[in-house]
Amino acid sequence: MIPALPVRTAPSSLTDLVTPVFAAGMLLQLRYQQTKVTIEPGLAALVNGQYPDRSVAADTLRLIRDTARQTDGLRPRRLLLNMAGTPPGPLSWQVRFDFAKLLYDPDPTQIVRWAYGEYAPVPRVVLTAGIFDIPFSLFETMDEAEIELAERGPTHELLHHLRFTERDLGVLVTVYPFKEKDWLQAIFGVLNGGADGAQSYRGPGLLAGRLTSRPGKHLQIGAGLAWRPRPLNAWWEELRFYYQAYDKGLAYGTDVTLSFPRVVLRAEWVAGDRTDNDVMVPLMQRRGDARTFMSGWAMILFRFQVGQVVVRPVGRAEWLDTDLEHDTGGIVHLTAAVNVDLSPRMRILADFSSHFVPIGTRNWEFNVVRYDTDATIGVLQLQLVL
Repeated sequence: MIPALPVRTAPSSLTDLVTPVFAAGMLLQLRYQQTKVTIEPGLAALVNGQYPDRSVAADTLRLIRDTARQTDGLRPRRLLLNMAGTPPGPLSWQVRFDFAKLLYDPDPTQIVRWAYGEYAPVPRVVLTAGIFDIPFSLFETMDEAEIELAERGPTHELLHHLRFTERDLGVLVTVYPFKEKDWLQAIFGVLNGGADGAQSYRGPGLLAGRLTSRPGKHLQIGAGLAWRPRPLNAWWEELRFYYQAYDKGLAYGTDVTLSFPRVVLRAEWVAGDRTDNDVMVPLMQRRGDARTFMSGWAMILFRFQVGQVVVRPVGRAEWLDTDLEHDTGGIVHLTAAVNVDLSPRMRILADFSSHFVPIGTRNWEFNVVRYDTDATIGVLQLQLVL
């Protein structure tokens, strides 16, 4: 398996005890993606009814297709530079940049993925401060070099849209209550959560926590939550007024992993509140009548050795209901992939996914048209760890 990017390293010699330990590495992911979009007759009828003018309806359907294909083509999916250091004593640090963001993200601050320091005042307690990933959801806490699929799936996209995951600024406390650290790990975080500027209260915008335990050699179980205790306000510069961008709300989940030399099984269940509040201005109507969501996914991975090459086929099934208050049926996302590790630092990933949505499902990534669609996605990805 391709190793994760370097993290802090314990001293391995007498020289290291007096010289700061430093590690650096790069992860490059080049991807070619092609998406085939299927407009169901029911969705076409819905759009034609919403826009009686035929030309407007045709343009809207074209926009729906184009939105579903916005990540097609050849692009650098990740270009990560990771640096970490452990000077003598209880302090350590880690910085990660994603230079691929410069090519497709309009916000230049997104290039900084991690930038944090850690302090271990006692053997089983670690304090972390800076920019890091929110400790919630099994897939969200997996490193990019460890993921065996091209994408994390629609639940990942929704959690990012609701701002329950992704990177954030804050403070973490990690505790290992028992001498055997694998038995239980408890993480609690106080994070900015976007609550800067003229908010209606003083305090953190997001609280998050996660428990992970390895009660056996092959079993890992976990549970986590992310809670926004107050609504989140934002400033609309063009129209010069404040509006409520996100409601208060809670997301929670539990997961299990079974790991064997040739087979790995993972599963997770997540539920919570739709915090993406509607705003009665153009481009900001997102949630509608939806108030809560629920998701579940399961994944199986096999590992085979063929000479010096490691082959790992993967299957994954995901179900996501973005609106539990209404009987919509939910999104189904099916993925079959194969990873070919040509060396410990080079992997080729071929990923084939089918995406099925109920007619009228809203796409939170595009707020004007707001309709998701069925699609078949093929991805070929080259991954290098340098």
